[in-house]
Amino acid sequence: MQRFTRFGLFSVPLALALAGCAQETHDAVVHLVPLPAPAVSAATVSPRIEAPVAPKAPVDGPPAPEKRPVDTALQVDGAGLFLGTNETEAWLLVNGYSVVVDRATHCATESYPNAKALENLRVASDAEGAMAEIKRPPVLAAIRELVGLGRRFGQGTPPFSALETAFSRDGQFIYVATHEHLFRSVNGGRSFALADESPSGRPAMSPDGKHLVYEHCADRFCNQGREYASVATDGSSEPLFLTKGQTMFLGMTSDSRAMFTRSGSDVCIDTFTLDGSAPKSSVCVPLPPQVTGPWPAHEWLSVSPSGAFGIVKWEEGRRNLAGVVALTYVVSLVDLKTAKILKTVTDVVGEVDDQGNMVMQSMNEGGGDHTYLFPRNGAKKLLGNHSLSHWDGKVAMLSVWKKASLGARKCDLLKFVPTP
Repeated sequence: MQRFTRFGLFSVPLALALAGCAQETHDAVVHLVPLPAPAVSAATVSPRIEAPVAPKAPVDGPPAPEKRPVDTALQVDGAGLFLGTNETEAWLLVNGYSVVVDRATHCATESYPNAKALENLRVASDAEGAMAEIKRPPVLAAIRELVGLGRRFGQGTPPFSALETAFSRDGQFIYVATHEHLFRSVNGGRSFALADESPSGRPAMSPDGKHLVYEHCADRFCNQGREYASVATDGSSEPLFLTKGQTMFLGMTSDSRAMFTRSGSDVCIDTFTLDGSAPKSSVCVPLPPQVTGPWPAHEWLSVSPSGAFGIVKWEEGRRNLAGVVALTYVVSLVDLKTAKILKTVTDVVGEVDDQGNMVMQSMNEGGGDHTYLFPRNGAKKLLGNHSLSHWDGKVAMLSVWKKASLGARKCDLLKFVPTP
Protein backbone atom coordinates (compact mmCIF):
# COMPACT_ATOMS: atom_id res chain seq x y z
CA MET A 1 0.00 0.00 0.00
CA GLN A 2 1.11 3.57 -0.62
CA ARG A 3 1.09 6.29 1.99
CA PHE A 4 -0.19 9.62 0.73
CA THR A 5 1.15 12.74 2.38
CA ARG A 6 1.69 16.33 1.39
CA PHE A 7 4.26 16.42 4.21
CA GLY A 8 6.30 13.66 2.64
CA LEU A 9 6.01 14.74 -0.96
CA PHE A 10 6.55 18.48 -0.90
CA SER A 11 8.17 19.61 2.33
CA VAL A 12 11.70 19.57 3.74
CA PRO A 13 12.92 19.07 7.32
CA LEU A 14 12.64 22.35 9.17
CA ALA A 15 15.91 23.49 10.67
CA LEU A 16 14.72 26.73 12.17
CA ALA A 17 11.91 26.38 14.70
CA LEU A 18 10.15 29.25 16.42
CA ALA A 19 9.45 29.30 20.14
CA GLY A 20 6.63 26.87 20.76
CA CYS A 21 3.06 26.51 21.75
CA ALA A 22 1.69 23.77 23.95
CA GLN A 23 -0.45 21.17 22.23
CA GLU A 24 -4.11 22.12 22.37
CA THR A 25 -7.39 20.26 21.92
CA HIS A 26 -10.33 21.69 19.98
CA ASP A 27 -13.86 20.41 19.53
CA ALA A 28 -15.03 20.46 15.94
CA VAL A 29 -17.54 18.90 13.58
CA VAL A 30 -16.81 17.74 10.07
CA HIS A 31 -19.25 16.75 7.32
CA LEU A 32 -18.90 15.05 3.98
CA VAL A 33 -20.24 17.76 1.73
CA PRO A 34 -21.07 17.14 -1.93
CA LEU A 35 -19.72 20.15 -3.80
CA PRO A 36 -19.61 21.11 -7.45
CA ALA A 37 -16.61 19.75 -9.28
CA PRO A 38 -13.52 21.95 -9.24
CA ALA A 39 -12.85 24.05 -12.27
CA VAL A 40 -12.02 21.80 -15.20
CA SER A 41 -10.31 23.22 -18.22
CA ALA A 42 -12.32 21.48 -20.92
CA ALA A 43 -11.64 24.27 -23.39
CA THR A 44 -7.89 24.21 -22.90
CA VAL A 45 -5.97 23.59 -26.11
CA SER A 46 -3.75 20.56 -25.67
CA PRO A 47 -0.03 21.26 -26.00
CA ARG A 48 1.84 19.90 -28.96
CA ILE A 49 2.91 16.34 -28.30
CA GLU A 50 5.68 14.51 -30.07
CA ALA A 51 4.55 10.97 -30.83
CA PRO A 52 7.05 8.61 -29.20
CA VAL A 53 8.68 5.81 -31.09
CA ALA A 54 7.01 3.11 -29.03
CA PRO A 55 8.92 -0.17 -28.82
CA LYS A 56 7.19 -3.27 -30.18
CA ALA A 57 8.00 -5.21 -27.01
CA PRO A 58 8.63 -4.15 -23.41
CA VAL A 59 12.07 -2.64 -22.90
CA ASP A 60 14.16 -3.37 -19.85
CA GLY A 61 14.49 -0.37 -17.60
CA PRO A 62 17.71 0.72 -15.89
CA PRO A 63 18.98 -1.84 -13.36
CA ALA A 64 20.17 -0.86 -9.91
CA PRO A 65 23.64 0.62 -10.40
CA GLU A 66 26.79 -1.09 -9.23
CA LYS A 67 27.24 -0.25 -5.57
CA ARG A 68 29.63 2.59 -4.80
CA PRO A 69 31.39 3.19 -1.48
CA VAL A 70 30.55 6.17 0.71
CA ASP A 71 32.32 9.40 -0.21
CA THR A 72 33.46 10.31 3.30
CA ALA A 73 34.68 13.76 2.20
CA LEU A 74 31.18 14.88 1.14
CA GLN A 75 30.01 17.78 3.29
CA VAL A 76 26.55 17.33 4.79
CA ASP A 77 24.96 20.75 5.11
CA GLY A 78 22.22 19.97 7.63
CA ALA A 79 19.88 17.04 6.97
CA GLY A 80 19.33 14.65 4.10
CA LEU A 81 16.03 14.57 2.21
CA PHE A 82 14.11 11.29 2.21
CA LEU A 83 13.71 9.60 -1.18
CA GLY A 84 12.58 6.06 -0.45
CA THR A 85 12.93 2.92 1.63
CA ASN A 86 12.71 -0.84 1.43
CA GLU A 87 12.81 -3.44 4.19
CA THR A 88 16.56 -3.13 4.77
CA GLU A 89 17.67 0.29 3.48
CA ALA A 90 16.71 3.96 3.23
CA TRP A 91 17.55 6.32 0.37
CA LEU A 92 18.43 10.00 0.93
CA LEU A 93 19.44 13.04 -1.12
CA VAL A 94 22.45 14.59 0.62
CA ASN A 95 23.98 17.70 -0.96
CA GLY A 96 23.50 16.43 -4.49
CA TYR A 97 24.41 12.81 -3.71
CA SER A 98 22.16 9.79 -3.43
CA VAL A 99 23.09 8.10 -0.14
CA VAL A 100 21.95 4.64 0.99
CA VAL A 101 21.58 3.98 4.73
CA ASP A 102 21.42 0.50 6.27
CA ARG A 103 18.34 0.27 8.50
CA ALA A 104 19.92 -2.29 10.83
CA THR A 105 23.13 -0.37 11.57
CA HIS A 106 21.76 3.16 10.89
CA CYS A 107 24.95 3.81 8.90
CA ALA A 108 25.47 5.04 5.32
CA THR A 109 26.85 2.31 3.07
CA GLU A 110 26.81 3.83 -0.46
CA SER A 111 26.82 7.22 -2.20
CA TYR A 112 26.24 8.26 -5.82
CA PRO A 113 26.99 11.71 -7.28
CA ASN A 114 24.22 11.48 -9.92
CA ALA A 115 22.85 14.93 -9.12
CA LYS A 116 26.02 16.64 -10.31
CA ALA A 117 25.58 15.55 -13.92
CA LEU A 118 21.92 16.65 -13.85
CA GLU A 119 22.45 20.19 -12.56
CA ASN A 120 22.56 21.93 -15.95
CA LEU A 121 19.40 20.14 -17.07
CA ARG A 122 17.61 21.01 -13.84
CA VAL A 123 18.37 24.74 -14.11
CA ALA A 124 18.14 25.07 -17.90
CA SER A 125 16.50 28.44 -18.56
CA ASP A 126 15.44 27.86 -22.15
CA ALA A 127 13.92 25.05 -24.15
CA GLU A 128 16.84 24.69 -26.54
CA GLY A 129 19.28 24.30 -23.67
CA ALA A 130 17.13 21.67 -21.96
CA MET A 131 16.62 19.70 -25.16
CA ALA A 132 20.35 19.75 -25.92
CA GLU A 133 21.29 18.79 -22.35
CA ILE A 134 18.95 15.81 -22.11
CA LYS A 135 20.62 14.25 -25.17
CA ARG A 136 24.11 14.25 -23.64
CA PRO A 137 25.38 10.73 -22.74
CA PRO A 138 26.50 11.70 -19.18
CA VAL A 139 23.03 13.13 -18.50
CA LEU A 140 21.27 10.03 -19.85
CA ALA A 141 23.58 7.84 -17.73
CA ALA A 142 22.80 9.90 -14.61
CA ILE A 143 19.04 9.67 -15.22
CA ARG A 144 19.29 5.91 -15.69
CA GLU A 145 21.31 5.60 -12.48
CA LEU A 146 18.71 7.64 -10.60
CA VAL A 147 15.87 5.52 -11.97
CA GLY A 148 17.78 2.32 -11.24
CA LEU A 149 18.11 3.38 -7.60
CA GLY A 150 14.43 4.28 -7.52
CA ARG A 151 13.46 0.84 -8.80
CA ARG A 152 15.62 -0.71 -6.08
CA PHE A 153 13.50 1.16 -3.53
CA GLY A 154 10.16 0.46 -5.20
CA GLN A 155 9.66 4.08 -6.16
CA GLY A 156 7.78 5.49 -9.11
CA THR A 157 7.91 9.11 -7.99
CA PRO A 158 10.71 10.07 -5.59
CA PRO A 159 9.47 12.93 -3.36
CA PHE A 160 12.76 14.76 -3.81
CA SER A 161 15.58 14.28 -6.25
CA ALA A 162 18.18 16.12 -8.26
CA LEU A 163 15.58 16.27 -11.04
CA GLU A 164 11.79 16.11 -11.14
CA THR A 165 11.42 12.54 -12.33
CA ALA A 166 8.70 9.87 -12.46
CA PHE A 167 8.90 6.40 -13.95
CA SER A 168 7.03 3.13 -14.30
CA ARG A 169 8.05 0.38 -11.89
CA ASP A 170 9.68 -1.57 -14.73
CA GLY A 171 11.67 1.54 -15.70
CA GLN A 172 10.56 1.47 -19.34
CA PHE A 173 8.67 4.79 -19.26
CA ILE A 174 10.48 7.74 -17.69
CA TYR A 175 9.33 11.37 -17.46
CA VAL A 176 11.54 14.35 -16.65
CA ALA A 177 10.20 17.86 -15.93
CA THR A 178 12.39 20.94 -16.39
CA HIS A 179 11.53 24.61 -16.01
CA GLU A 180 10.50 24.67 -19.65
CA HIS A 181 9.17 21.30 -20.78
CA LEU A 182 8.14 17.75 -19.97
CA PHE A 183 10.22 15.00 -21.60
CA ARG A 184 9.35 11.33 -22.02
CA SER A 185 11.40 8.19 -22.62
CA VAL A 186 9.75 4.98 -23.83
CA ASN A 187 13.01 2.98 -23.90
CA GLY A 188 14.25 3.03 -20.33
CA GLY A 189 16.00 6.40 -20.49
CA ARG A 190 18.18 5.67 -23.50
CA SER A 191 16.65 8.68 -25.29
CA PHE A 192 13.95 11.28 -24.63
CA ALA A 193 11.36 13.12 -26.71
CA LEU A 194 9.21 16.15 -25.97
CA ALA A 195 5.95 15.25 -24.18
CA ASP A 196 4.64 18.75 -23.35
CA GLU A 197 6.13 21.95 -24.72
CA SER A 198 4.67 24.13 -21.95
CA PRO A 199 6.29 24.70 -18.54
CA SER A 200 5.52 21.61 -16.51
CA GLY A 201 6.31 20.25 -13.08
CA ARG A 202 5.80 17.71 -10.32
CA PRO A 203 5.29 14.58 -12.43
CA ALA A 204 3.79 11.65 -10.50
CA MET A 205 3.44 8.10 -11.79
CA SER A 206 0.37 5.98 -11.04
CA PRO A 207 1.10 2.72 -9.18
CA ASP A 208 0.05 0.65 -12.20
CA GLY A 209 2.46 2.61 -14.41
CA LYS A 210 -0.22 3.44 -16.98
CA HIS A 211 -0.67 7.18 -16.38
CA LEU A 212 1.31 10.23 -15.38
CA VAL A 213 -0.12 13.26 -13.57
CA TYR A 214 1.72 16.57 -13.81
CA GLU A 215 1.35 20.34 -13.45
CA HIS A 216 0.77 22.17 -16.72
CA CYS A 217 1.65 25.82 -16.17
CA ALA A 218 0.87 29.03 -18.00
CA ASP A 219 4.35 30.37 -17.22
CA ARG A 220 7.69 29.07 -16.03
CA PHE A 221 6.95 29.28 -12.30
CA CYS A 222 3.17 28.72 -12.44
CA ASN A 223 2.55 32.31 -11.29
CA GLN A 224 -0.16 32.76 -13.92
CA GLY A 225 -2.02 29.61 -12.93
CA ARG A 226 -1.65 25.85 -13.09
CA GLU A 227 -3.71 22.95 -14.33
CA TYR A 228 -3.25 19.28 -13.60
CA ALA A 229 -3.15 16.88 -16.53
CA SER A 230 -3.12 13.11 -16.91
CA VAL A 231 -1.47 11.39 -19.85
CA ALA A 232 -0.88 7.75 -20.79
CA THR A 233 2.73 6.95 -20.00
CA ASP A 234 3.34 5.41 -23.42
CA GLY A 235 2.18 8.60 -25.13
CA SER A 236 -0.87 6.94 -26.68
CA SER A 237 -3.31 9.62 -25.46
CA GLU A 238 -3.56 13.38 -25.48
CA PRO A 239 -3.37 15.06 -22.03
CA LEU A 240 -6.63 14.92 -20.08
CA PHE A 241 -6.99 18.06 -17.94
CA LEU A 242 -8.43 17.17 -14.55
CA THR A 243 -8.56 20.26 -12.36
CA LYS A 244 -7.19 23.74 -11.80
CA GLY A 245 -7.60 26.71 -9.48
CA GLN A 246 -6.90 26.51 -5.74
CA THR A 247 -5.77 22.91 -5.99
CA MET A 248 -2.60 20.94 -5.23
CA PHE A 249 -1.71 17.33 -5.96
CA LEU A 250 -1.95 15.12 -2.85
CA GLY A 251 -1.09 11.60 -4.02
CA MET A 252 -2.20 8.41 -5.73
CA THR A 253 -4.50 5.72 -4.40
CA SER A 254 -3.47 2.05 -4.54
CA ASP A 255 -5.90 1.55 -7.46
CA SER A 256 -4.20 4.33 -9.45
CA ARG A 257 -6.56 7.26 -8.99
CA ALA A 258 -5.24 10.78 -8.34
CA MET A 259 -6.12 12.79 -5.24
CA PHE A 260 -5.99 16.58 -5.04
CA THR A 261 -6.44 18.87 -2.04
CA ARG A 262 -8.63 21.90 -2.84
CA SER A 263 -9.43 24.89 -0.65
CA GLY A 264 -12.11 27.55 -0.71
CA SER A 265 -14.85 27.91 1.89
CA ASP A 266 -14.23 24.20 2.46
CA VAL A 267 -11.09 22.12 2.23
CA CYS A 268 -11.65 19.06 0.05
CA ILE A 269 -10.07 15.91 -1.31
CA ASP A 270 -11.06 15.40 -4.96
CA THR A 271 -10.30 11.97 -6.44
CA PHE A 272 -10.15 11.37 -10.21
CA THR A 273 -9.75 8.34 -12.44
CA LEU A 274 -6.85 9.08 -14.75
CA ASP A 275 -8.55 8.01 -17.96
CA GLY A 276 -11.73 9.99 -17.24
CA SER A 277 -13.83 6.82 -17.00
CA ALA A 278 -15.69 7.86 -13.81
CA PRO A 279 -16.80 11.13 -12.22
CA LYS A 280 -14.62 12.57 -9.50
CA SER A 281 -15.51 12.02 -5.85
CA SER A 282 -15.02 14.56 -3.06
CA VAL A 283 -14.67 14.66 0.72
CA CYS A 284 -14.97 18.19 2.14
CA VAL A 285 -14.50 19.76 5.56
CA PRO A 286 -16.15 23.15 6.23
CA LEU A 287 -13.60 25.66 7.46
CA PRO A 288 -14.40 27.44 10.75
CA PRO A 289 -14.91 31.22 10.63
CA GLN A 290 -11.67 31.97 12.54
CA VAL A 291 -9.48 30.53 9.76
CA THR A 292 -6.78 32.89 8.47
CA GLY A 293 -4.07 32.83 5.84
CA PRO A 294 -4.06 32.17 2.09
CA TRP A 295 -5.66 29.10 0.53
CA PRO A 296 -2.50 26.90 0.44
CA ALA A 297 -2.45 27.01 4.25
CA HIS A 298 -5.75 25.05 4.32
CA GLU A 299 -5.16 21.54 3.04
CA TRP A 300 -5.30 17.83 3.55
CA LEU A 301 -1.86 16.70 4.71
CA SER A 302 -2.15 12.93 4.55
CA VAL A 303 -4.46 10.04 3.75
CA SER A 304 -3.85 6.56 5.17
CA PRO A 305 -2.95 3.75 2.73
CA SER A 306 -6.50 2.30 2.59
CA GLY A 307 -8.20 5.70 2.62
CA ALA A 308 -9.79 5.11 6.04
CA PHE A 309 -8.37 8.21 7.73
CA GLY A 310 -7.08 11.61 6.73
CA ILE A 311 -5.36 14.58 8.34
CA VAL A 312 -6.60 18.09 7.56
CA LYS A 313 -5.03 21.37 8.71
CA TRP A 314 -5.75 25.07 8.68
CA GLU A 315 -4.43 28.30 10.17
CA GLU A 316 -6.21 30.21 12.92
CA GLY A 317 -3.81 33.11 13.30
CA ARG A 318 -2.79 32.31 16.87
CA ARG A 319 0.46 33.73 18.24
CA ASN A 320 3.23 31.42 19.37
CA LEU A 321 5.32 31.91 22.50
CA ALA A 322 7.54 34.39 20.68
CA GLY A 323 4.46 36.50 19.95
CA VAL A 324 4.59 35.77 16.21
CA VAL A 325 1.71 34.57 14.07
CA ALA A 326 3.55 31.75 12.27
CA LEU A 327 3.23 27.99 11.86
CA THR A 328 0.27 27.86 14.25
CA TYR A 329 -1.74 25.05 12.71
CA VAL A 330 -4.90 23.28 13.78
CA VAL A 331 -4.61 19.65 12.69
CA SER A 332 -7.48 17.16 12.84
CA LEU A 333 -7.66 13.41 12.37
CA VAL A 334 -10.76 12.61 10.31
CA ASP A 335 -12.55 9.28 9.86
CA LEU A 336 -13.27 9.55 6.14
CA LYS A 337 -16.16 7.07 6.28
CA THR A 338 -18.11 8.46 9.25
CA ALA A 339 -17.18 12.15 8.84
CA LYS A 340 -16.16 12.34 12.48
CA ILE A 341 -13.17 14.21 13.90
CA LEU A 342 -11.43 11.82 16.25
CA LYS A 343 -8.56 13.94 17.54
CA THR A 344 -7.39 17.53 17.12
CA VAL A 345 -3.95 18.85 17.98
CA THR A 346 -2.01 21.99 17.10
CA ASP A 347 1.24 23.07 15.51
CA VAL A 348 2.35 19.73 14.03
CA VAL A 349 2.43 18.10 10.60
CA GLY A 350 2.86 14.47 9.66
CA GLU A 351 1.29 11.20 8.57
CA VAL A 352 -1.53 8.79 9.50
CA ASP A 353 -1.94 5.00 9.33
CA ASP A 354 -4.99 2.79 8.74
CA GLN A 355 -5.68 2.56 12.49
CA GLY A 356 -5.89 6.32 12.89
CA ASN A 357 -2.52 6.70 14.62
CA MET A 358 -0.46 9.73 13.67
CA VAL A 359 3.27 10.43 13.73
CA MET A 360 3.78 14.19 13.70
CA GLN A 361 6.62 16.69 13.74
CA SER A 362 6.29 19.81 15.89
CA MET A 363 6.62 23.14 14.13
CA ASN A 364 7.49 25.75 16.75
CA GLU A 365 8.42 24.30 20.12
CA GLY A 366 11.89 25.82 20.04
CA GLY A 367 15.20 24.04 20.54
CA GLY A 368 14.93 22.09 17.30
CA ASP A 369 12.31 19.79 15.86
CA HIS A 370 10.54 17.09 17.86
CA THR A 371 8.58 14.09 16.57
CA TYR A 372 5.67 12.49 18.43
CA LEU A 373 3.37 9.52 18.14
CA PHE A 374 -0.27 10.53 18.57
CA PRO A 375 -2.18 7.27 18.99
CA ARG A 376 -5.82 7.30 17.97
CA ASN A 377 -6.66 6.77 21.63
CA GLY A 378 -4.32 7.90 24.37
CA ALA A 379 -1.65 10.49 25.06
CA LYS A 380 1.15 11.52 22.74
CA LYS A 381 4.59 9.97 23.06
CA LEU A 382 7.91 11.64 22.20
CA LEU A 383 9.79 9.62 19.57
CA GLY A 384 12.85 11.84 19.27
CA ASN A 385 14.23 15.36 19.18
CA HIS A 386 14.60 15.38 15.40
CA SER A 387 12.37 16.17 12.43
CA LEU A 388 10.21 13.53 10.76
CA SER A 389 11.56 12.29 7.45
CA HIS A 390 9.20 9.38 6.84
CA TRP A 391 6.94 6.92 8.63
CA ASP A 392 6.21 3.53 7.09
CA GLY A 393 3.59 2.62 9.69
CA LYS A 394 6.08 0.64 11.76
CA VAL A 395 9.23 2.75 11.99
CA ALA A 396 9.61 6.53 12.15
CA MET A 397 12.68 7.78 10.31
CA LEU A 398 13.98 10.97 11.89
CA SER A 399 16.41 13.36 10.19
CA VAL A 400 19.36 14.57 12.23
CA TRP A 401 20.30 18.18 11.50
CA LYS A 402 24.04 18.70 11.72
CA LYS A 403 26.81 20.10 9.53
CA ALA A 404 29.84 17.86 9.09
CA SER A 405 31.51 15.56 6.60
CA LEU A 406 29.71 12.38 5.58
CA GLY A 407 32.61 10.52 7.12
CA ALA A 408 31.88 12.09 10.50
CA ARG A 409 28.14 11.67 10.02
CA LYS A 410 28.19 8.22 8.46
CA CYS A 411 26.01 6.75 11.23
CA ASP A 412 24.26 9.99 12.16
CA LEU A 413 21.99 10.86 9.23
CA LEU A 414 18.79 9.05 10.24
CA LYS A 415 17.36 7.65 13.45
CA PHE A 416 15.03 4.66 13.05
CA VAL A 417 12.48 4.60 15.86
CA PRO A 418 9.92 1.74 16.05
CA THR A 419 6.35 2.84 16.66
CA PRO A 420 3.90 0.63 18.60
